[in-house]
Amino acid sequence: MHRNSNFMQTYQKALFSVLFILFGWGTTLFAQTPNFTKAADYNDYIVLEQTLMGRKLESFNKALAEENMREAKKQHAELLSQIDLSIQKINNMPDFKGNTAFKNAAFELFVFYKMIISQDYQKIMTIVEREGANDKTFPRINSIFISIQRDEAVMFGQFNKAQNDFAKQFDMKIQENELEKERREKERTDTQTPK
Repeated sequence: MHRNSNFMQTYQKALFSVLFILFGWGTTLFAQTPNFTKAADYNDYIVLEQTLMGRKLESFNKALAEENMREAKKQHAELLSQIDLSIQKINNMPDFKGNTAFKNAAFELFVFYKMIISQDYQKIMTIVEREGANDKTFPRINSIFISIQRDEAVMFGQFNKAQNDFAKQFDMKIQENELEKERREKERTDTQTPK
């Protein structure tokens, strides 16, 4: 199948945006454990669920970008299963010493992930499967990505605020994760690469 380089560039940029939001900012400087006696453990449990979803999203996006629809459908189903599991885990978490805002923001963000993956990404999959990724389909696909990114900015902003408030409340230091470092490096490289 014909792969449009403009589509691929835009798709990859959108992928990094979605992955950044899925992985978030959120690893702490402490060990990950679901014990929840420490605020860092609580934070890291949520971040782990984001990471699990993000890894599944990477596999799905790779298959879709390659227009390997059989693999994309398989990865899409696995991604939705992981999101459902992550939503269930977050929903079953207790508050942490009276703080419910962080858990609730994570829950809302994960439900948002499910919506965009089950609806918006399904639309993109259908377009690519029926018509391919080309100059004709690029405007429709790009329009969907723009809508996703606009909505994600709002949802992630709410999550990020709740996470930062949680960190301040419990004297935690949040550090940037590896995915964000990779995204910044890719952006830096892209701006230095002649077009």
